[in-house]
Amino acid sequence: MKKLMKCTAIQPDYYSCGDHVLTGIEMLAHRVIDGTFDYAGGRDLSDIEPDRGLIRDRLAQAAQAPAESSVRSVSERPSNTRKRKASGGSSSNSTIGDRGSAAIR
Repeated sequence: MKKLMKCTAIQPDYYSCGDHVLTGIEMLAHRVIDGTFDYAGGRDLSDIEPDRGLIRDRLAQAAQAPAESSVRSVSERPSNTRKRKASGGSSSNSTIGDRGSAAIR
């Protein structure tokens, strides 16, 4: 039970590792959106500076946002797509052929 009560590790800058993780996730997400993630230094998080107040504000805003805005909708499978039965040992060539013909349709 004591493990559940244990705090997250405090980092040298006196923020918790959770503050660093959330800040790092946000920075990486912005770099993906901006298109800079795959460039030199795009994945480097050595310069992050957590801001607990900003994190708290962002989380509060997310909690107030309508649920639809934060959840991606998954499109349904087209009704004309047939489900294939699992085969117990068919050759891989027929499976590849089936996929190829399905993709052409």
